[in-house]
Amino acid sequence: MNKYLPILLYLAVFVVACSSGMAGHDKPLVIGAVYNLHGLQGNLDIPSKRGAELLVAEVNRNGGLLGQSVKLAIVDGVSNPKVIVHKTEALLKRYPDMAALMGLSDTDMVLAAAPVAVLPAGDCF
Repeated sequence: MNKYLPILLYLAVFVVACSSGMAGHDKPLVIGAVYNLHGLQGNLDIPSKRGAELLVAEVNRNGGLLGQSVKLAIVDGVSNPKVIVHKTEALLKRYPDMAALMGLSDTDMVLAAAPVAVLPAGDCF
């Protein structure tokens, strides 16, 4: 399993603590994940996706995070920066109260998602 995944979940806890709209333990805590499951980057992202799924399953098996179950919302960027931008926007639109966004093992792909994933001015940080 990816050694950084526990750090990402701890980061999610921090983001949840900063977020004002995350109240309500009946809703799952959503962590968005953009992975390239097809195309040239698949060999990097598929193992990372599997590790994230295992970690979320383990967290939920142990009672969740901050009393909430965790949902991993995964989208496939198909190793195409333009698709990644579109999929990241769609993920953020579908889950506006998302606690964290993770995934993408390649810097070029991360840079494609970054402009649409950045926090609005004044949010938490």
